[in-house]
Amino acid sequence: MDLLIDENQFRDMFNNYSQSLISEGEEPEIKSLIFIQADIYSVKNFINKDTREKDSNVIPTLIAATSKKKNCLEKQDVK
Repeated sequence: MDLLIDENQFRDMFNNYSQSLISEGEEPEIKSLIFIQADIYSVKNFINKDTREKDSNVIPTLIAATSKKKNCLEKQDVK
């Protein structure tokens, strides 16, 4: 996914939000972030090598996002 902010800005926002939850006595649902390239090779590498527990939607979402991007690029090449 392409974001309107960079990785560092997103990480700072995430950390600030997590700290605000903790200061209110709540436990953040998301414990950490990982940034990967938005291409099918990087996504498959992440799926195969990252052993952390993942929400059931993470892998299908990543595959769908990279497949959609790949299909869009292929269609552009045809023109």
